[in-house]
Amino acid sequence: MSFLFIQYLKLKNLTLNPAQFLVVGFIFLIAIGTCLLKLPQATHDQVAWIDAWFMATSAVCVTGLSVINAGYDLTIFGQMVLLGLIQVGGLGFMTFSTIMMLVARKKLGFKEKILIKESLNQLSVDGVVELVKKILVLTLAIEVIGGVVLAFFWWPQYNEQALYLGIWHAISAFCNAGFDLFGGNSLVDQKTSTTAMFVVIGALIVLGSLGFSVIDELINWVKIRKLSFHTKVVLGMSLILIILGTISLIVIEKNNHHTLGNASLVDTITRSTFQSISLRTAGFSSIDLAKIETASGLMMILLMFIGASPASMGGGIKTTTALVLLVTIWTFLRDQKQVILLKRTITESTVRKAMTVAIVGILMIFCSSMLILYFDHNQFLPVLFETTSAFATVGLSMGITSDLSQTGKVVLILSMFAGRVGLLTIMFALIKQKKTNLLEYPKAKILIG
Repeated sequence: MSFLFIQYLKLKNLTLNPAQFLVVGFIFLIAIGTCLLKLPQATHDQVAWIDAWFMATSAVCVTGLSVINAGYDLTIFGQMVLLGLIQVGGLGFMTFSTIMMLVARKKLGFKEKILIKESLNQLSVDGVVELVKKILVLTLAIEVIGGVVLAFFWWPQYNEQALYLGIWHAISAFCNAGFDLFGGNSLVDQKTSTTAMFVVIGALIVLGSLGFSVIDELINWVKIRKLSFHTKVVLGMSLILIILGTISLIVIEKNNHHTLGNASLVDTITRSTFQSISLRTAGFSSIDLAKIETASGLMMILLMFIGASPASMGGGIKTTTALVLLVTIWTFLRDQKQVILLKRTITESTVRKAMTVAIVGILMIFCSSMLILYFDHNQFLPVLFETTSAFATVGLSMGITSDLSQTGKVVLILSMFAGRVGLLTIMFALIKQKKTNLLEYPKAKILIG
């Protein structure tokens, strides 16, 4: 699909900058997915256009929020369409297009390499084609291995259907999509090999949230025995967030009989750890989120907002962005001029970008929440939870998504799209870039704080 889209643009001689190309490309994929899910063969009962649009957007943006039950409402064909959208969305539009061009033995020009660089959030075009090949091999290997292991655990309960379920959920987990075929309560009620299942799916989620460059470095660590600055930051921040989320859930929910209050120590630790991992853009649930404590809800919103790491399957403002902001605040409080992290200076442009990403994200969530509160009159916490989950492409829900009005669903669709493509990318696509202004204006003083 994406390959045909690129050929169409070339045929029409249409020139788009990288940001515009990515935005239009994702819109194209969502449109195709919407039409496929609207086919009579895709569902047992005909779905409304708004619901097909919502599900296609959620799949392409690897979010996981649902307005229908994928396990019961979709036919096998519909489930495969949804899985295909998840896979393409997880790899990224340009990555998938590159794979298709390589398969078709098409030569990639410099413009295509620039687009790949932008979509994969790389610093240069050097080696981007080789990186795409590595991404394909790593993705297939991880998903197949994860799927087979899950099938082994699920075989006693699902028999010959276990392999299908294993592969399906391995792809959903690695792509950080969070869709499942078990009903409306995600993994909460799964009884077969619970601990092993959570370990395998949790590992797939973590791998998908680290980013392909980090995974590649970890694989080659045996040879080079050295990790880059970026990989160290990603691994350290990811581990800290998982631990903080796990401890917070155990402490807050230990007396809540609707979530962890009646669970054994092992089950409590397992479910809390898994939920902490899943909070950062995966969307699978190990506890009933509709019955969590308010404090847990606020903590989850913060972790969802931070999200995964750059160039990964996940969303959010990213772990590196959050760390740069924290270090910048600490630097300001200590009245230091340079932002130092692990004996490295963070550039001013990186700090500005991190601040812009965070502030724009907060504004997006604020506006989305305000609109849904106005049109749907829901309670504040579930709405804030849902809009953050949509923007950060997490997919966790407190149970209000399917009951939203059409306007509310459109708001979440736009939030998911903005969260996956990137608000800055959308802005660069819409706003015409001006040449650098060499004129220097007088400096002004303004009171802050």
